[in-house]
Amino acid sequence: MFPQIQKSSMNCQKQGGKKQSFKCSVESSICDIAAVEFKDIDTWKPYDWFILNKLDESIILGQFFKKTFNENKTAMELQMSKTGQISITIAGLLINLSEYFKPNKVQYTARSLPAIFRCTRLIKHCHGYEIKTYDDQKFATSFNCTKEVCKVGKQSMNAIRISSNTKSKTSVRWDKDIICMAYMTLNKWLHLPSEKMLKIYKNAVHQGPGIIPEMMLWMLNEGKRQIKLDEGYYGGLILDELAIQEDLQLVNTKECSAS
Repeated sequence: MFPQIQKSSMNCQKQGGKKQSFKCSVESSICDIAAVEFKDIDTWKPYDWFILNKLDESIILGQFFKKTFNENKTAMELQMSKTGQISITIAGLLINLSEYFKPNKVQYTARSLPAIFRCTRLIKHCHGYEIKTYDDQKFATSFNCTKEVCKVGKQSMNAIRISSNTKSKTSVRWDKDIICMAYMTLNKWLHLPSEKMLKIYKNAVHQGPGIIPEMMLWMLNEGKRQIKLDEGYYGGLILDELAIQEDLQLVNTKECSAS
């Protein structure tokens, strides 16, 4: 970056040892450094830099930061003119190079060009770029709201009730899907046969008020076949008996209650 600065060693009179010394030299040896033509500057850029714009009088090179800011990927722009003027911008903000002890004008040589790219590493992404944390919107209402239908299983509760009312003549019976959702998955009750088989059995057996002993015996054997506990299949039998006799209705009369 400063080809005229040379480093040397000198004896310290106070401590008696050698110390490094930096001095400005205009010796003819620096004139031997190969100068780089402006049109060939892009060949000296590192692999992680890219060309944004190249004209006859200036060239703009860019380098992406590894981190993202405000959910965007930001780049550092290095502009070099044919006269030796250099400038660095981040997100459109011009960086003051004097804060980093960097000159605004250099000579393009085989020594100064690599030094320019090395010095850009000192500039961090926070210099010249405002990072927004959006803390004030952390607990704010979402801008994009979507409606979600609350569902139980594959159907909504309202749809299950409507389906139950259309199937039941009395319109007072709970649908079997609701019973299964609430209880069958949590306890060890007997999982009864399908609704189709129950209807076939109900149509084949004479229905009357009360619990039919033959039906209870059949269901009791079914519970034992599935190796259910006593409290399990007894509870399942009562629930199923209430469901299978959905056609039975209680009619209040003046003298007594008939079914």
